[in-house]
Amino acid sequence: MRLYNGFKHALERFIVRGATSQLLLVAALIGLISVVGGALIVTGTDGTGSLSDSIWWAFLRLTDPGYLGDDAGTFKRVVSTIITVLGYVEQGRDNQRMTRRAI
Repeated sequence: MRLYNGFKHALERFIVRGATSQLLLVAALIGLISVVGGALIVTGTDGTGSLSDSIWWAFLRLTDPGYLGDDAGTFKRVVSTIITVLGYVEQGRDNQRMTRRAI
């Protein structure tokens, strides 16, 4: 619990620094989700694609849900849906932060 509170405190201090810190945090989250999603696809499917192609695939699903219907296979569709939902959550957080600053 102490480690969690320390991490939470450090993260809050980082976010309070300003817009640049918030942008870096969002970029890091997008990168992390893309890498983890790409790694899941490489290991969970037949492995015909490269890791870089799979990371790009995950980034596209994260940023544009229109690609969701292009996926074939149950595993790929499940991972794609999770990544798309995470993209919605992250976008909602960004909008909430921007709205709070505008008021």
